[in-house]
Amino acid sequence: MLSEMGREGLVGLGARFRAAHLVEQASYTLELAANDGKALDRLLPKGYVTEVKRVVKSVLHAMSLPAVAASEAREVAEASSREVRSARSWRRKVARRALRARALGRDVPEVLARISEVDSAAAVAAQVGLMVAWMETDAALLPGDNIDTLAKEGKALAKKLGNGKTSEQAARLAALPATDQRFCEEKGALYVGLRVITDAAHELHATDRESAGRYNLSILGRRSASERP
Repeated sequence: MLSEMGREGLVGLGARFRAAHLVEQASYTLELAANDGKALDRLLPKGYVTEVKRVVKSVLHAMSLPAVAASEAREVAEASSREVRSARSWRRKVARRALRARALGRDVPEVLARISEVDSAAAVAAQVGLMVAWMETDAALLPGDNIDTLAKEGKALAKKLGNGKTSEQAARLAALPATDQRFCEEKGALYVGLRVITDAAHELHATDRESAGRYNLSILGRRSASERP
């Protein structure tokens, strides 16, 4: 098992990514992991890399089914909605501002400086709301003179994401055929697996920034023309 996340969470997470990108990312990450061998395996649950490879094969098989491929294109477009992408961009802006504040010697809470990966529009909205709350509590904490504007932007994005669209998306995903749900679930599990391996590799190479930097998920950041805002 690659993740203890619930099935619904994995389905929602998997719907965000194209299988082709996940498979390409897996090929890249697993090649690096093979080079690190047992040193990396010791930082992972037993048999973890082998299980990732199994899920890759399962995703590859599902990709060959025309009906599943067509369904995936629709789900990725929906999960990567303009509102979600805008909220993620807003989080990055705030995190950059928070890191500058730390460079200035200010005691900035982790919730502002480090973006945690979350698996649904509802979770993104909750994260944005928490960041806004911290910003409103101490506006002088972050550098720059437009903190109020930035906080208002975040509050508006959180409201858009939390206005019921999330429950509609969950219902839509739940209504998918069992084959499509399983495909999304396995894509979600594969993403988690790659993220876990990458995090473990960063620990393994904590004193070697170049080697650690080779482990990244940049391939998953790609978007087709139809998915861009």
